[in-house]
Amino acid sequence: SEVLALGNTTGATKIEVDNTSSGIDFIDNAKARFGTGDDLSIYHDSSHSYIEDSGTGRLIIKSDYFEVDNAAGNEAMLEAIQDGAVNLYHNGSKKFETTSGGTKVFGDIDISGVMFKSSGDLELKAATTRIKGITTNENLAAFIENGAVELYHDNSKKFETTSTGIEVSGTSSTFAGVVTANDTIQVQNDDSGFICRNSAGTVIGTI
Repeated sequence: SEVLALGNTTGATKIEVDNTSSGIDFIDNAKARFGTGDDLSIYHDSSHSYIEDSGTGRLIIKSDYFEVDNAAGNEAMLEAIQDGAVNLYHNGSKKFETTSGGTKVFGDIDISGVMFKSSGDLELKAATTRIKGITTNENLAAFIENGAVELYHDNSKKFETTSTGIEVSGTSSTFAGVVTANDTIQVQNDDSGFICRNSAGTVIGTI
């Protein structure tokens, strides 16, 4: 059997709308249904629009360049490119991209309850890596390429590696290597003692 729209005399088993000002209108909650068991429905209620897949199998969208835009059609929200990237946007600005080697993130990453797990080695690569307090934004540690490793207490640097050893601010214990500091450094071992280096020179004595 055939269903012919007005003006369609081709004899084909299809509905054809051949006027650019024409269309097929569905009122609120009227569904366009597909499948023998009405597995797929497209409809709009008084508030929202729905694509509803209630049957078996998957809902598959086929495209070589899939894009989701805002209602005005002037900002991309998501792009999925065949043999290429998947891009995610925030307010028209790309924030996430998949690549052949992994992913790219544009901007900050804020993770609640951060935990990194890896069955192998975990590598963080950056020219300078800083760890800061979540509420105070104070420095906790810094790792500088071709430079120092710095450790902080209450945003005050207490420990730093140098090309010749380490530098310590305050009192500490158990070190190996060259130590430079203006304050007293205590070394605890079987022969308890201390080493104090200042502008007057190095003094070695017992505690």
